[in-house]
Amino acid sequence: LVKNDSGRFECRWVNLYTENTGCIFTAGLSGKCLNLPVAHAEGKFFASPETLKSIGTQVVFRYAGADGRPSMDYPLNPNGSLEAIAGICDPTGLVLGLMPHPERFVDFTQHPNWRRGTIAEEPHGLAIFKNAVRYAKGR
Repeated sequence: LVKNDSGRFECRWVNLYTENTGCIFTAGLSGKCLNLPVAHAEGKFFASPETLKSIGTQVVFRYAGADGRPSMDYPLNPNGSLEAIAGICDPTGLVLGLMPHPERFVDFTQHPNWRRGTIAEEPHGLAIFKNAVRYAKGR
């Protein structure tokens, strides 16, 4: 990870498109657009062109617009991450690295619009952690 293209600390909620991968953390979430907070000054995903080609199937999350389509545009991609990459998994699907903070959305009251009654689904961060627990219980 390197410094954000904006040159400043970015703290806001972003949309993430969930890729179809074998990552245990995103089981059942493929194709969904998640809403999670970012808070970082050094969150830009950067890699050589060769590395980007080799990790293509390991990309789990991409920064996206409200329509769920991946975006390189600021502020949808808050740090300028290459190919809009927000999260990747190792080849086993057991190790997840991502910039957004799923731990900051495990309860409805953590979302800025929770009092408006617009949060109809399980908190998106909680879904990620539940998948990890479900996987661990099954082993």
